Amino acid sequence: MTDRPRLSAYPAGVPADIDTAQYGSLVQLMEESFTKYAARPAYSFMGKEVSFGETDSLSRAFAAYLQGWARPRATASRS
Repeated sequence: MTDRPRLSAYPAGVPADIDTAQYGSLVQLMEESFTKYAARPAYSFMGKEVSFGETDSLSRAFAAYLQGWARPRATASRS
């Protein structure tokens, strides 16, 4: 028995390991995947699929929200 039983569930052509040397960061890997596999499902949960493209769009929107929320709010000056 192998210590990696999930490999038997991988579709044909999906490598068991990722060559980490080809990416400078996890961000680079994700950005490439968002572009290359935009129309493919990235996640599936309770009957709902989210594509790589949707994941990219939603994560960018969430990041923009967080960046706006973290900015100091302008306060009215007191006279």
